[in-house]
Amino acid sequence: MRLLDLPKCAALRLPTDTLFAIPMLTSTDRQIIDFERCWWLLPGPKDRTISDVLGLDPAAYYARLRTLIDLTEADHYDPLTVRRLRKWVGSGAV
Repeated sequence: MRLLDLPKCAALRLPTDTLFAIPMLTSTDRQIIDFERCWWLLPGPKDRTISDVLGLDPAAYYARLRTLIDLTEADHYDPLTVRRLRKWVGSGAV
């Protein structure tokens, strides 16, 4: 499965007037946020889907995700997903 095979929700983002911040995220950073937006719509366990879709080791993925959600640029890119992830991390789930 490739990133292009993600459900349509991965391409949906709210428009933002702070587009200047988005280029500071790498394409991998944006793919991680897009993946987190709707990974549960993909078949299989999340860890295996991370490897299949993003080509990342799950441990490296989660380490990058924890760093990523603290970036202002990530919040500008997809505020709803990033804020949901911050709550998830803050709850001790990770």
